[in-house]
Amino acid sequence: MKRIELRKIISKSLQGVLGVISSILFTISFPYFGWNFVINVTKAFENIGFSIDLVGRPGTYDPGAVIVSGLYLLTILLASYLTIKKTKYKLYGKIILFSGILMTIMVFVLVSSMIWF
Repeated sequence: MKRIELRKIISKSLQGVLGVISSILFTISFPYFGWNFVINVTKAFENIGFSIDLVGRPGTYDPGAVIVSGLYLLTILLASYLTIKKTKYKLYGKIILFSGILMTIMVFVLVSSMIWF
């Protein structure tokens, strides 16, 4: 009986550690790759003839940063939903969900800073 409880505790702890580590790595890497994706899609639309501004004026928000933050939030919501509903790792999915929602603002700030430099 105690071995089963110990396995559950280890499993929950491992899910927690992996959830935090993967969330941090994803949050650090997503602004760069998301920004490059948005630039490439924008270039494709500009080749067709549309004009899309990704950088705002000083003192205003950056539309590109809003787009990347929205993509980040949608990706996190989809990943956590699939993890919670389709696997047995419920805690892992919940950690990804809550940290992702909190980190969306940080992704916006990172992309907005990256745009200006």
